[in-house]
Amino acid sequence: MRIHSICLFLFSSLALAAGPPSALGQGATYRGGQQRSGQQRGTRVHAQASKGILKVGERSSIRIIVENTDDARILQVPEVSGLRFDKPRGPSTNSSTQWVNGRVSRTFRMTWDVLFRVDSEGEYDIPSFILEIQGRRVATRPIAIRAVKDMRGEDLGFLEIRPSSKRVVEGQPFTLELSFGWDALTEINYVNLYLPWWDDLPGTLDLEQPPLSSRVKRVEGVTINRTTETVVEELELFERNGRRFRQMRLRQSFIPTRSGTLEVPTSNLEFGRESRTFSLFDRPKRQRYIVQAEPFTIEVIPLPTEGQPFDFSGAVGSFNVRASTDTRDAVVGDSIKLVVEWSGSGNLEFFETPDLSRIEAFDGFRVYGRTEEKSFERRTATYDIAPLSEEVTEIPPISMSVFDPIEELYTTVASDPIAIRVRPLQRATQLEGEGGDRFERDIQDIDTRPLTRDFEALKAVPRDSVVFATMAGVPLLWLGIRTGVRRRRGDPSAPRERRRRRARKKLARDLRGAQGTEQKLVAFQSFLAARTDETNEAWIGRDPELWAREISPSDPRFGRLKPQDFAKVGALMATLDRAAWGGESNSPSGQEILATADELMEVGL
Repeated sequence: MRIHSICLFLFSSLALAAGPPSALGQGATYRGGQQRSGQQRGTRVHAQASKGILKVGERSSIRIIVENTDDARILQVPEVSGLRFDKPRGPSTNSSTQWVNGRVSRTFRMTWDVLFRVDSEGEYDIPSFILEIQGRRVATRPIAIRAVKDMRGEDLGFLEIRPSSKRVVEGQPFTLELSFGWDALTEINYVNLYLPWWDDLPGTLDLEQPPLSSRVKRVEGVTINRTTETVVEELELFERNGRRFRQMRLRQSFIPTRSGTLEVPTSNLEFGRESRTFSLFDRPKRQRYIVQAEPFTIEVIPLPTEGQPFDFSGAVGSFNVRASTDTRDAVVGDSIKLVVEWSGSGNLEFFETPDLSRIEAFDGFRVYGRTEEKSFERRTATYDIAPLSEEVTEIPPISMSVFDPIEELYTTVASDPIAIRVRPLQRATQLEGEGGDRFERDIQDIDTRPLTRDFEALKAVPRDSVVFATMAGVPLLWLGIRTGVRRRRGDPSAPRERRRRRARKKLARDLRGAQGTEQKLVAFQSFLAARTDETNEAWIGRDPELWAREISPSDPRFGRLKPQDFAKVGALMATLDRAAWGGESNSPSGQEILATADELMEVGL
């Protein structure tokens, strides 16, 4: 019976360590195409037009890039009436190194250029190119372009794109800031930005942007690439060439994953006035103006190897660090929660936080593990530690090696030490025996998710069997595997991380294409599921306020959330439910749903 109990414990521990299965497998993402398991980690496909708007008769090109494989070929070039495609040129190949979550890996790229000519004016939706990658058929994402007879509008509008820096190092985030606008006296009712690089700039990962503050003036209804509606910030009127212009601002940030040259292609602003018609036979009359921003490049230099510390974390940027504890007065063996927070300008999402069990200064502590939380402005790690003797008088500084791109050197950022008082155990001289067993079992409190059914079944296991298995070191194995899993989840290319970061963009896209209230409800539930790392079904019928009340104290990832933050969410979902299934006609608009999503992200979801 005891042997059976021990086997059950071993099996349950390993099952918990592995975590829930991934639908895609490790790094099997074809961006903009199909997802397949069993491929090389991080395999991705990009398809990008060199221009979003071009003149009739002009020649342009589409570039197709396949990353992390040398086994790919183009099977099919789409046929589009009004466009004439040449045969693909290439592939050209290139390889480089990239930093992912503090670790170096190699990237291999294959590149094709497909030239084409546009014969007539109009809007074109170029279907997917079909490729074969490692024996699998993969489709690129469709591309939207427009062909016009002329590009008048330079006097009535402007578009400028300013990179935060034109020279960055691997892993150093940069921002592209768009400034655009039009003559304040010109009446317009539509604005569209053609930005071929917006959500797919090869060699980078796009970073999730914080929602606009409620204190700034917001303008809704601006469309990107004819498919995605966004909200932009409106600045003060300004004078340009004797005219007064309205001025808008929009930002998008990226993190480069490899060295080399990043090419930002031509961008366009299209604006004007469209007169609506109520006849089925009359086409809408448009007064259209187009302005252009020239292409440019950003140089990404490799991280220097000279002077690089052995324990380099992968952090690139300028950081501040602060440490705090839940108590400064403890008994030998007492659990202390040490919270370390990094902030500043850098790749906060993607570096590897220090492992205290490998730091000599923490030899006077038992380190049970850590949990992490990421947000727009900061990275937080909560460590569970316990002092081993009353001779411990302080928690040492938490140091981390970083690369400062401004000073162009490796340096160290460290928190201040924290003085503590450690009192001896009553009726004990050391952390052994009954006390040691108790603290070995305390390892559970670093994982605050609800227990699985398999783990609940362990309640029936005799205590001496659990103690025996514990002393045999199974929990330490469990902790090691859990740590590995958590590190993999920090990989910015991991499907879960990409799903979380892209949740807002996907919500905007889904709402734009929603045919009814039911699809709006499904889109919003999908957004909530992506931000909370759950299945879509988890948010069907859930009370958002009750969920926030239960999850916030138990899960460090959502420690900033308050139940009152979800009052509006509950009301919105109830309205959507009634409109979708109860026959009510009062259906919330897509902009209302997006505004609620932005508020949730602003408070830490």
